[in-house]
Amino acid sequence: MTPSDFDRRILVCVTGLTPQVVTETTYALACGEPSWPATEVHVLTTRTGADRARRTLIDEGRFADLCRDLGLDDVRFGPDTLHVMHAADGSPLDDIRDQSDSTAMADAIMGTIASYTRDPDAALHVSLAGGRKSMGFFAGYALSLYGRVQDRLSHVLVSADFESNPAFFYPPAQPQVMQTRDGRSIDTRDAKVELADIPFVRMRDRLPDELLRGGRFADAIAAAQRLEAPPQLEVDISARRLVCAGQTVQLSGQNFAVYAWHAWRAAHLASPEVRLVEFNAIDSALRAELARFGERVHPNEYSSDGGRWRDRDWQDPGTDHAQWLSERRSRINATLARTLGEAGVQRYGIAQRQIQGRSSCHLLDLSADCIAIRD
Repeated sequence: MTPSDFDRRILVCVTGLTPQVVTETTYALACGEPSWPATEVHVLTTRTGADRARRTLIDEGRFADLCRDLGLDDVRFGPDTLHVMHAADGSPLDDIRDQSDSTAMADAIMGTIASYTRDPDAALHVSLAGGRKSMGFFAGYALSLYGRVQDRLSHVLVSADFESNPAFFYPPAQPQVMQTRDGRSIDTRDAKVELADIPFVRMRDRLPDELLRGGRFADAIAAAQRLEAPPQLEVDISARRLVCAGQTVQLSGQNFAVYAWHAWRAAHLASPEVRLVEFNAIDSALRAELARFGERVHPNEYSSDGGRWRDRDWQDPGTDHAQWLSERRSRINATLARTLGEAGVQRYGIAQRQIQGRSSCHLLDLSADCIAIRD
């Protein structure tokens, strides 16, 4: 689907003291090719910015005029879609005066944009045209962190004579003549309003599930950057501790044993692949190897994990052992996705590869120098 195919189309504008960017961007989207008429418009701003947007766009009817001229029906826009960003103490922000205000603004903008991207049936368009430069930066970076394939980022471009003109909000259906600051007369028929599309890198797949629901801007940046460094995997067998790129991953007893076994094979064997056909075979050497390795991970046979591991009939010919191993792989990778994001699964997850025909294998696709195993 293209962005215009979505029934819910959310425009988010960052503004300061120039609420015109809201009507200008809404106009440019609706009149563009392809047309993208927003179904709801949200403004991220300061307390003063919200007051000015409420007065000009709502009380004076500028936004309603735009909708009437363009035939836009049922666009959600009103006092409840003017979002004042708040400081850490909950007070509304009017400016960014210190590091605390900057951090609070970043967290607030990121959290708001993250909330809109949680709806898979919505397309999001973020405009950076208004507000302080730092606000635009935070909004663009937030979309880079959370944006999906259907989301877009832009800056509205307006003809020089009309840019920042307090009387100009969009080219109205009935042309108007207005004055420039230097006293010249200009006609709105000559106004050009268009969008500059801004490409951005999408890093959503690097975020763990917890941060996909929002959180601190700094935490999201750290999570996205975690996968920039060369891969580093630590497996502490005695502590049953798994650390991927400095992030601890909590696995159940059986899943940790299976993952640690794959890590050991990747670190010590030239061909670490585990062929599922061989794993499922009668008297499989691979299966026996995993059974012994699990006893090394869970040496206490009287513990719950140790007892469960030993109680499994590893050589039962009537059991689909390959299916059991595939289920372990799915659960391990799901846990990695919750902790490291989908990109983390691509790097640290147990991969499945086709070999011949329908045959496949499992492996941890990491080089030995990236893996540290401790007993």
